[in-house]
Amino acid sequence: MEEMKRVAVLIIGDEILDGSVQDTNSCFLTRSVAALGSQVTRILTLPDDPAIIAPELASLASSHDYVITSGGIGSTPDDRTWEAVAMAFDVPLAPHPDLVRIVERRYQGDELTWALRMATPPAGAELIPGGRFAWPLIRFRNVFVLPGVPEILEDKFPLLAPLLESVAFHVGQIKVRVREPALAGCMDALARTWPTVRIGSYPVLTPEPHVRLVVRSRDPAAASAVLEALIARFDSADVIEVQPPVFT
Repeated sequence: MEEMKRVAVLIIGDEILDGSVQDTNSCFLTRSVAALGSQVTRILTLPDDPAIIAPELASLASSHDYVITSGGIGSTPDDRTWEAVAMAFDVPLAPHPDLVRIVERRYQGDELTWALRMATPPAGAELIPGGRFAWPLIRFRNVFVLPGVPEILEDKFPLLAPLLESVAFHVGQIKVRVREPALAGCMDALARTWPTVRIGSYPVLTPEPHVRLVVRSRDPAAASAVLEALIARFDSADVIEVQPPVFT
């Protein structure tokens, strides 16, 4: 297995920032990356403005193994992600013959004129075919540029998944009827004893108030030991549910 990769997710679109469209792509990407054994260490949402996107993208690309962007590669004037990527890496835009052929098969006339915007990525972009949709996954250096449409994004993600495969995390959890501050001391002590295990505390209000404690580690023995220590901490009447550590 490869070493864990650090991944940044860049969600692009005015519609996300004004609340008119709900962002589901970041949730899908973080879960999918974690399931492969790598980690999303930053999520950033930016408007359709290349002057804002470009410096942020350049920074993310230099500080992460990979960047996954979502949105802004359509045919309308508000789709400006290609321009932003070109600015970030100081390269020109250039029609890609394979992309041109794809849009020419589908559009004509005025529609084709605008659709050719989609076929003009930064010079040097790499096309990765596959999936149900004709449009390929497009890579520029360590940046993967995905459409914002969730169905297409989810269809294309498996094409980059092999690059993110590493040792899987083991995740277990326990749900308890205990107020969160009462857990802090125990969590702190266990985290010091088991530094390879992350312990998270998540309050839940319905259907009844409780706290969900989640343990996460690449070491299954360590994850199990911490979960057992947590179980021993509570009266059985306070425990709602226990899920042993499994691969994510």
